[in-house]
Amino acid sequence: MRPLHWYWRRGRAMGLRELVVSHAGRRLRDAVRPGPPRVPVSLSLGVEAVSAASIREFKDKYPEAVAQTVATAEQAVDGVVRLFGRPHPVSMPIDWHTDPITRDTWPRNTRVDLMSVSHDPRPVWELNRHHWLPDLAFAYRLTGDERFAREALCCIESWIEQNPWRLGINWTGPTELALREISWLWVIRLLEATAMLPEAARHRIAASMYCQSAFVADHLSVGSSANNHLVAEAAGLLLAGHALGIERWRLLGETVLAQQVGRLVCEDGTGAEQSVAYLVQTLEYYLLSVKVSSRLEGDPILKQRCAAAARFLSAAIVDGTAPAAIGDDDGGEVLPAMGSYPRVASVINGLAAISGDCELRRPNWRDDSRLFWLGPAEQLRGHGSRVAGVAESFPAGGYYRLEGHQPDGNIALLFDCGPLGLAPLAGHAHCDALSVMLWQDGAELLTDSGTFTYWPDDGWRSYFRGTAAHSTVRVDGADQSVYDGPFLVVRRTDARCIDWKPGEAVAGELRMANGVRHRRSVKLVQGGKAFEIADEIEARGTHLAEVFFHAPPSSDVRIDAAGRMLVARKACSLTVCPPAGCQTQLYFGNTVLPLGWFSRGYGERHPCFTLVSRIQFKDAVTLVSVLETVPCAG
Repeated sequence: MRPLHWYWRRGRAMGLRELVVSHAGRRLRDAVRPGPPRVPVSLSLGVEAVSAASIREFKDKYPEAVAQTVATAEQAVDGVVRLFGRPHPVSMPIDWHTDPITRDTWPRNTRVDLMSVSHDPRPVWELNRHHWLPDLAFAYRLTGDERFAREALCCIESWIEQNPWRLGINWTGPTELALREISWLWVIRLLEATAMLPEAARHRIAASMYCQSAFVADHLSVGSSANNHLVAEAAGLLLAGHALGIERWRLLGETVLAQQVGRLVCEDGTGAEQSVAYLVQTLEYYLLSVKVSSRLEGDPILKQRCAAAARFLSAAIVDGTAPAAIGDDDGGEVLPAMGSYPRVASVINGLAAISGDCELRRPNWRDDSRLFWLGPAEQLRGHGSRVAGVAESFPAGGYYRLEGHQPDGNIALLFDCGPLGLAPLAGHAHCDALSVMLWQDGAELLTDSGTFTYWPDDGWRSYFRGTAAHSTVRVDGADQSVYDGPFLVVRRTDARCIDWKPGEAVAGELRMANGVRHRRSVKLVQGGKAFEIADEIEARGTHLAEVFFHAPPSSDVRIDAAGRMLVARKACSLTVCPPAGCQTQLYFGNTVLPLGWFSRGYGERHPCFTLVSRIQFKDAVTLVSVLETVPCAG
């Protein structure tokens, strides 16, 4: 049970109208209609089947993707499924109420109240989203091996049997139901027009989808909760309504998606939630939805936002495959894997096709096996080989990119000086204002620490979201913004850009409620081979300032006699020269503070090196750090 002050603060964030109209009205409706909806006798499930010709073409074009998909399906049959982007063993047959990681079992026969949850529901939700089921159906179509199709259908039917109407952890939120329906529709589309989908199974799946869609339609995440969850639910309603022939759900989903694109995706392509991972998920919902909606396909705002988002994601790609770990990342996926082509690159290619700006596509877009099934690949052909350059400024999100040059390649720094996150909750934002990330030729040298977990409240959520987990400045050990629980900000601090000279320098400012003012300027020096970072901090009285720089786990790190952090990777290296007059210390996997941790994916953390420079000051101080990059010999 959460403390009373949390309920008070959450109620204030919701506002009177949301409390009365949405929350209380929903409770009343649930009390009046506690049972499942009556499924129409004439209900049918109609989807566009994947043709045998398409399967043959895919096998010819993407043999590596075929091999990977079949290998993943073999693992799933043996009880190892893809969760959070990595393999996890599960007990077969699957108990859909058991956490696949901790093996804890959630209650089956009661309604679960998330307000009283003390441990993380995210792993069991990940299992029940069924992102991994399309791999099985796809492998069946690629090989003809009926084991894969039987396993996919068995999982769906056992889920239906184990999860009656509104009982258990898998009915706690509409987002989870919508994501599961999207996965089921991929399976049905792949098995449609084959002997592996009997009519009785089709009817049971359609009836379950009808009930789940009815729940989603009655429990949309509106008001203060209207973030990526609402877009997921709308996409689920649009796709399920289209497949089931329920026009009111299709129209509702389509309308919500049209309304939300301009709210959640900023004009410059950044995400209003200040989370790159949730921006990618949001865009994936639109990539799926335009296939069945001519209204969305022709929406000029959607086209503009898609083009802008492709530019932003191209500027934020690290190591050539993944986006910078800005804000929360729960490891969720929307599109099936269908090969090893990088997920964010697939999204960029899809956005390029939807927007009509084919120069935004990735240089290796022809290798994109996932785009083959999304449909717009044909729109990218016949437009030459020119690829758009990387954009440098994204003022709505507060991101600015500076590029320097080495004889053997380019160095890029991404500077964050924007708003905290989507009001009123800012639930997926981090306290990362005025932070920097650095990479050379795609190799990451300074990183963001990631997310790791949402629950339980044992300090790790606060650490990974907190200021100390980002390459910025902390004063008096206090985070820049204050949170109550996993997703509720109670005192927010927004940064702003105060100077931008493209290709030369950028500066931002942060004014905190406790009277601290922090200005950070970053400029290219040494002929574009280094960055100078100047932190000006003002606060009355005596204070402690800490400057953090985080190296990725994949690098070799040491500290020299002068207190400089030396970060080496295969093709390049970085020297972090700390501010003069500071005490410097290098941390690696410290669990007491904590400090020196990195999360590559949800639910996993790894020790990494973090350089901390500390100094006590009175009233004001200026701290200058220098980041020098050099190519490694050989």
